[in-house]
Amino acid sequence: MSKKYLVENFMISIFIFVLFFTDIFGANTFVEDISFTVMILGAGSIFLFPFSRFIIEQTALRFTRREFWTTGLLTESPGKNGLYVIFYMVCIVFAIPAVLGYLFYSALKKVA
Repeated sequence: MSKKYLVENFMISIFIFVLFFTDIFGANTFVEDISFTVMILGAGSIFLFPFSRFIIEQTALRFTRREFWTTGLLTESPGKNGLYVIFYMVCIVFAIPAVLGYLFYSALKKVA
């Protein structure tokens, strides 16, 4: 995982975080009417998003070939943009559980 990959994905996660919290809550400002817990989990997801995306991509590539993701229904087209949005949302939602699961797996692997 390179620095370029981390920076690009970090910027994507910041954009999604700002878009989510300003769009969902409408005209209110960024921090009004948002619980502290949601803000902390959201901030944690921002920082863990690049790692979550990497873990999800590597897991998917473990069971499929890279060609699968670029052929057939998954060719680069305007219709694939919706799949990108769904993929990014899955990465944000599972950022904390994926990284914690990976750390747990790594710890068990070292002990065994």
